Amino acid sequence: MLNHSQTATGLPHLWHGAGAPPAAAPAPVKAEQWRDAAERCGFAAPLIDAGLNTRPLRPLFMERDDAVLLVFAVPVPAGGARPFGIGYVSLLANARHVLLGSHAAQTAATLLSHEENPAAGLSGVCIQAAALLRDGAHRFIEALREINAGVDGIEEQLKSAIVNRQIFDLLEHNKCLNQLFGALEANLKLLQRVSASALARQHPQARPVLEDAMVETSQARAMAEIHNVNLSNLMDAYSAAVENNLSLVVQYLSIFVIVAAVPMGVASLYGMNVPLPFQDEPYALPVLGLLSLLLAALMVGLFKARRIL
Repeated sequence: MLNHSQTATGLPHLWHGAGAPPAAAPAPVKAEQWRDAAERCGFAAPLIDAGLNTRPLRPLFMERDDAVLLVFAVPVPAGGARPFGIGYVSLLANARHVLLGSHAAQTAATLLSHEENPAAGLSGVCIQAAALLRDGAHRFIEALREINAGVDGIEEQLKSAIVNRQIFDLLEHNKCLNQLFGALEANLKLLQRVSASALARQHPQARPVLEDAMVETSQARAMAEIHNVNLSNLMDAYSAAVENNLSLVVQYLSIFVIVAAVPMGVASLYGMNVPLPFQDEPYALPVLGLLSLLLAALMVGLFKARRIL
């Protein structure tokens, strides 16, 4: 669903699957693996606890003893009417080890990969973290493009049919855009904090990658905001079209009842069991019928002259 040709290169193992639900994992990955691996790598307990217990799920950046914890949002395919949801990825790294984890909706972080990084050091980790953030921005942009394409498809359907199902599809896309916009806002604040951190100042070679990530995240945030405004306008137009169609139906029914009341009134008048003029004439029925049609035609002409019909 996402264009992985634009993802960053040289990232930790399994990162390309970190933004998607595991399709065929041989066994469930438990959160204890994260803690065990982190403790064996010598990470400080506050970093481990923060990576496991961040509640509510939100982007997070912590530094402790030459190690960093980075938790950031990525779009994940949701299935159903809503195309995407929000997932969170945790990166726990120091000069020798990189742990990558994933946050599910109601569980702690689970270990996706554990790599040793003896050559690159903390400078390489900083560049790698910036590349992850830049890659996450790519994923948001691709997700927004896919959502916009879905909205365009629904808009084409609205041109030929006004049905209730499509308004619910628009609502799901609107919820998805709101989620993406909120996640991008949080990621942008996280990037600003990482850019101003001591880690980024100590490793200036990572700053261009961070700046790229900030630019792309800002662009994705602007795209989400514009798409959300456009979708809100489309939903307003949809509601106006439904109300307009309903008012036209009520108007036509009212005109039909008024016009039909003329022949019905004449028929009910001459259907009473009382003496009435011309009731004994042999041509009374055709004359009364023509009179009713003439009066109904005059009322239709009056409505058309007043542009009511």
